[in-house]
Amino acid sequence: MPARTTQRESSRERTGTVAKAAARQARQQITERLGTEKSAVVREIAGVAHALRAAAEQLDGSEQGGFAGYVERAAAATERLGEAIERQSFSDIVAQVERTCRERPLVAGAVAVTVGFLGARLARSAAAEGDATTDSGAAQGSAAQKPMRAKRGAPRSRGAA
Repeated sequence: MPARTTQRESSRERTGTVAKAAARQARQQITERLGTEKSAVVREIAGVAHALRAAAEQLDGSEQGGFAGYVERAAAATERLGEAIERQSFSDIVAQVERTCRERPLVAGAVAVTVGFLGARLARSAAAEGDATTDSGAAQGSAAQKPMRAKRGAPRSRGAA
């Protein structure tokens, strides 16, 4: 029996070693891939910051000028985020996010809810813009093709019968 136990333990050790090596290799591949994608993310963030600055300029010249300062601060924070991502490695960013979530769970939850809310609003407005474009084109085409019908219960004209 001792030979079988030793064989099982040896098999477990080999399996554990192989699993650890596979996990290490997967982590390394993911980190490399995310490192190459990091520059694209930084460019996207810079684009968002630019769009926020443009929005702040438009708001500044409108009736809603009071919001321009908030949008400008959001643009500055977005730029700082891009710069921080550019300076740090992916593993540093993940470690920092994990540390912040552990140290300040309420802040992390509030940020997650806010990002989700803003993402939903953005998706809804994009869908509404797409529907408005489709509906206006369909309404123009259908109005020319279909005659208007009288509403139910509306009096009919008697002169042309």
